[in-house]
Amino acid sequence: MALFSNSSEILFGSLLLYHFRLLERQWGSRKYAAFAFVSSAISTGLALSALYIGRAAGLVRVASGPYGLIFAALYQYHRDVPVTVRVRILGVGLSDKVFLYILSAQLLWSSFFGSLTAGACGLLAGALYKSWPALRRWRFPTWLSGACHTYIEPLLASTPTGFAGVRTLGATAAAGAAVPLPDTGRFRNAGGVRRRAGGAPPAPLPPDEDAIAALQALGFEREGAAAALRATGNN
Repeated sequence: MALFSNSSEILFGSLLLYHFRLLERQWGSRKYAAFAFVSSAISTGLALSALYIGRAAGLVRVASGPYGLIFAALYQYHRDVPVTVRVRILGVGLSDKVFLYILSAQLLWSSFFGSLTAGACGLLAGALYKSWPALRRWRFPTWLSGACHTYIEPLLASTPTGFAGVRTLGATAAAGAAVPLPDTGRFRNAGGVRRRAGGAPPAPLPPDEDAIAALQALGFEREGAAAALRATGNN
């Protein structure tokens, strides 16, 4: 049940798994790894139970692939990741999450009853994980996490170029260096403060919480987003 059975499932499933990296960045790698293991185990058990119970109704197979992890993560995404943009199209209210829900629905119907059963088991596993504190607190042993961090993570880890600017800007702000503003005689120092030579700087602007939430929803870490907003005066 670890591999998808056709190319369309691979496409939609890969897009969803890639997008759910937001949860890993929000929770941390250790919690996300525990969540992936627990939710996959629970959804597999539920799928086997559904096959046993549903034989009389003609249920003979459950779609293969990481449906349990994907739809358990979808449940967490729906509950934990805030909406950043809301629009109305033809009188219907939509949010920036609608594209992800459309992809999920397409994957859910890809194999009819087989994929519906697998997706429902994943959603139920996600609900159980969310509502059961003991599951949320469980982690892999520290020695195992350390071994994976030392020997496996370097083989898989990469630094997306989109985060480099935030990290650089955050480091500049933390160091207190002045950032020159183009085409002006002014400078903006750490904290979004603008000043001229010899002038007293005004009070720094605190980072806007809505802007931080929007950057987190795009995958940036809170500390880097806050540092970038302070350095640019929330612009």
